[in-house]
Amino acid sequence: MLKDPMLNMIAKSRGTPGSSNTHDDRPHEMNRYMGGHRRLNHPFVNGYWYILIEPPQYLFASSNSGINARSEIIGSDDGAGSSGTGPYEATRWLHSTAEGFTPPSRTLTKVDVPGMGGMGSSFVAGQQLTRTFSCTFREYQDTPIYNALNLWTSMIDHHYGVSPMNGNEYLPANYKGCAFVFLCKPTVQDISTGIGGTDVEQFYFFEGVFPESAPTDAFNSDINTNDVVQVNTTFSFDGWPYGREHIGHFMTGIHLMNQVYAFNLEGNYDNHVSPTATTLNSPTWVPSDITA
Repeated sequence: MLKDPMLNMIAKSRGTPGSSNTHDDRPHEMNRYMGGHRRLNHPFVNGYWYILIEPPQYLFASSNSGINARSEIIGSDDGAGSSGTGPYEATRWLHSTAEGFTPPSRTLTKVDVPGMGGMGSSFVAGQQLTRTFSCTFREYQDTPIYNALNLWTSMIDHHYGVSPMNGNEYLPANYKGCAFVFLCKPTVQDISTGIGGTDVEQFYFFEGVFPESAPTDAFNSDINTNDVVQVNTTFSFDGWPYGREHIGHFMTGIHLMNQVYAFNLEGNYDNHVSPTATTLNSPTWVPSDITA
């Protein structure tokens, strides 16, 4: 295992503007060759990523409709009584079913100054931000993803076009949340706690987050086709995401990921050894309507 001085040397010698990269950190300039057993770098591998979305406490903790239809069987200790709509339950579903992530884009805007003969020059004038990111979720029975996102967009009533909140409740704190996104290496720093700082390649912390629509269009159906459902959702956010250079947000996200990892590790162990094992959707020991 690499020691800390070696990790520090690698971190300082590659990927940093102005650093004194060594020949072993990058491909050969002429033939792009990256082979050999003394290399101190590795191609970026995508597909290893995690997201934690924290929905607004107010909308989810005060709702009377369940995220999944059978939640009244297992109840909830998530601040939502027996409704099963607490924000932590929603976070778990959105975390465990997320399959795709598209980050926002940032483009510099410019102004052009023409010259004679078709010549010209350009000057940076500002920037244009998309201020949206999108995620793909896998839907499951009782449509927990749709129910969570539909509940989140309920700050505007579907039929009347106004908010059911009163004037003192219609506030960003009551309908906006935040999101942590980690793009990681295929590694785990500590198997007992989960990912750590050296496992993360890119980090995004989004604030002022809310879904732009409920994913009703994901449920197109045809009698000639049977398929599973993926839900594509676009989230709006405020400002611009914080990166790993913002240590406070980054370490908060790592801590939350470790909490989720520990919770799932304990839950998976209990499910394997308990005669009354449960799933996120319902207890596995509930009698079937067919066999009961």
